[in-house]
Amino acid sequence: MIADSIPTHSMTASITAISMFVDSMNSNSRLVDSMMKILAAILMLLVSFAGFSCTPDQEAPFDEAAWMEEVEAWHTDRIESLQQDDSWLTLAGFFWLDEGRNIFGSGPGNDLRFDIEGAPERMGSFMVDGDEIRVEIEDGLDITVDGQPAREALIYSKEMDDTPVMEWESLNWYVIERSGGYAIRLRDREHPMLSQFSGIDRYPVSADWRVKADFIPFDTPKNLTVPNYIGEPTQEQILGALEFEINGETHRLYPIADRLDERFFVIFADETNRTETYSGGRFVYTDPPDENNIVYIDFNKSYNPPCVFSEFATCPLPPPENRLSLAIEAGELEFVK
Repeated sequence: MIADSIPTHSMTASITAISMFVDSMNSNSRLVDSMMKILAAILMLLVSFAGFSCTPDQEAPFDEAAWMEEVEAWHTDRIESLQQDDSWLTLAGFFWLDEGRNIFGSGPGNDLRFDIEGAPERMGSFMVDGDEIRVEIEDGLDITVDGQPAREALIYSKEMDDTPVMEWESLNWYVIERSGGYAIRLRDREHPMLSQFSGIDRYPVSADWRVKADFIPFDTPKNLTVPNYIGEPTQEQILGALEFEINGETHRLYPIADRLDERFFVIFADETNRTETYSGGRFVYTDPPDENNIVYIDFNKSYNPPCVFSEFATCPLPPPENRLSLAIEAGELEFVK
């Protein structure tokens, strides 16, 4: 800032010099009067600069109208993302793979049953050999691997950057890794959930639920045990706690993050989970801490996890440390199918 470049001793020297000049001109009273007015103006300017330079950093004024537009834009993007043909609404199956041969298709005798009307009774086999998985496709089927016709292909290895996607008509499927095991995730671009989806109800947007929190960093990162729907808890890194006050009571949440310069991810539960919101908790992202370790948790952007839409999702659940003893009446309500 400009004022930061004006040392106090320089201001004092300037004022003294001006005063001496005025004294030397005391033979002309009109000139002295004019110079005194100039001196007063300079004094006021310098004092204001000095005061400005000593003022601590302040937050920019809160523009509620701009914030409201931003929240509405976030909600619009959220709904539009769920209307895409690769959204959570298209999940049609989740199947664990065993070592060796895993036969798949719509027939009841298959190891993995793709229970989709019109799908071939037997479509092929997944061959699991440790951390490598291959697919063998039945003759006569128009199944592609990453858009190319194939009879056999490597579809998973630790060295792969991207997992190949297999497709047949409206179905696509691919390998995912969960809790040290491998599974097939099946999607259907013509899933009834997708065509029937019309949005998600939410609480009225309110700036009262844009909550200021203090980020309290740890000396060293810690692990947070996060449970999930498949019964295999994971260890997630946390760098500190978010401490905030609502209705005179102090609360804490522990956000997941790899670095302090990236967004924080919070999995939380609150008292509304018993009545109006999803029983498995909700998610919310925050910006990283500012230079004063301040974080705003905008609960208006709290959203449902994928498991609210499909039994085939594998969602994290709120850890005990992130279960709030109050009702967060903001964000998405429970999705009604």
